[in-house]
Amino acid sequence: DVAALTSSAMDENLAEYNHLRKQLSDIRQAGEEFRFIYLMGLRAGQVIFLADAEPQDSEDYSAPGDSYDEASVELLRAFETGESFVEGPLTDQWGEWVSGFSAIRDPGTGEVLALLGIDIDAEIWRDDMAAYRWLGYCLSGAFILLTMAYVLHLRRIRNLNANLQAEVARRTLVEAELRAKHQELLLRERRLDLIVNSSPDVFYRLD
Repeated sequence: DVAALTSSAMDENLAEYNHLRKQLSDIRQAGEEFRFIYLMGLRAGQVIFLADAEPQDSEDYSAPGDSYDEASVELLRAFETGESFVEGPLTDQWGEWVSGFSAIRDPGTGEVLALLGIDIDAEIWRDDMAAYRWLGYCLSGAFILLTMAYVLHLRRIRNLNANLQAEVARRTLVEAELRAKHQELLLRERRLDLIVNSSPDVFYRLD
């Protein structure tokens, strides 16, 4: 469809042009934050509009062939490289925008036929960035808290393990002492038995 455009007012009568405008309009309706969606071309070094999703009776409508005199260096370069990019916030006659551009190429030659542009109001973009920034702060804070909780939990487990090991060592020592005392008692009993068995009978008389 893009290759059929002549970059002039006559395009408004082409079925291809109206089909492209419908596609652009559908994209715009898919994103509430999208303000302008359009196709741009490059003719004799001049950036021009090829198609615009804006209603034709809107004061912001750009007709086929209308020039865009505020093109940035990055925008001009994109017609050569075909690389997608985002720029802004930048100000033009319609306001202040953050704009994203993506190349539309000829499937046969790879030539850049046009750039699809999408404009988002810079104020909405700032609000979104602020929201994402706060979300990032919240996530970072939550991560820090979880990390601290995890470290404290590990420290508690290590303390419990240390206390448990100390208690096991203490009980082991007590058991060893008890076994030693038991062996000592057994040895005394054996010695006493030897003394009793090796002595003559002794009778005790009580008056």
